[in-house]
Amino acid sequence: MSKRLFPLFSNIFIFVFFSSFAQGYQIPLQDPETYFKKKRQVSPNKIENLSAAQQSYIPTTSSISQPPSGEILEQTLTLSPSGNNFNPNDPVQQALSLHQAGRYADAVQIYESIILNNPPDPRVYASISDAHFKLGNTSRALKYAIEALKLDPNYSSGHLLLGTILAAKGDIIRAVRSFKRVTRLDQHNPYAYYNLGLLYYQKADIQSAIRHFERARDFNPKDQKIWNNLGVAYYDNARYDEARSSFERAIALDPSYLTARENLENLDRSVSPFHRTVKKLSELFPKKEIISSQMHRLQKSK
Repeated sequence: MSKRLFPLFSNIFIFVFFSSFAQGYQIPLQDPETYFKKKRQVSPNKIENLSAAQQSYIPTTSSISQPPSGEILEQTLTLSPSGNNFNPNDPVQQALSLHQAGRYADAVQIYESIILNNPPDPRVYASISDAHFKLGNTSRALKYAIEALKLDPNYSSGHLLLGTILAAKGDIIRAVRSFKRVTRLDQHNPYAYYNLGLLYYQKADIQSAIRHFERARDFNPKDQKIWNNLGVAYYDNARYDEARSSFERAIALDPSYLTARENLENLDRSVSPFHRTVKKLSELFPKKEIISSQMHRLQKSK
């Protein structure tokens, strides 16, 4: 049975939201020509819980990066009269402390109290949305994310969170719209580009996936998971040299990153010297399509 690349975008990258970029896709260990004839199968989209700044790098099994919980919680912290000095009697500090400790249900109770007793603030609504999302309450998470954006339509972290929630609910069209909104509000946000690349990859729009993964790489060149997934997209586009370079870069950034190592090994096994020769001849003689077709016939006759 052929071995298939699976996306490992497992962690979220918003402080509490987006804690890490999960594992990446894996290349199928089989002949590329045979592989391209088969219908591409991508693991179901999986959105990780945000930590305040974790997988906002929604693009994993195919994991969308959420706004880092850390990022959202850090923004909410500015509402605390105690600032960065922890005060156990400060409800904002209490809620954020519980949120960061993973006690999301307890954090939700305090967030709700803050909402009832204070002027509405998009940062609090985003924080409670993130907490509900981590608890698996996507409907309530969606409700509060929408409320946050009603209060501040230009809240980029809010749009990133909204896109993550919509993607988790399977509403890909609106998720793409939300991530694109982030790129307009924050042109250097790698999470938005990464998530867009992942969604386009799942739709088998490899060219668009590559374009967005490349933008994510440009804005966050030290994330090995971006390099790995970019390598997978290059592989699907028969850009084998670039795929190899991407996997090697991912491994250089994290020598323990097994997914990239497996992808590199599978790439070397799948892309034979014969295929490389065909590719090289096609590059040297772009108008001589007959070269490729004749060589493929030759291979099949063996």
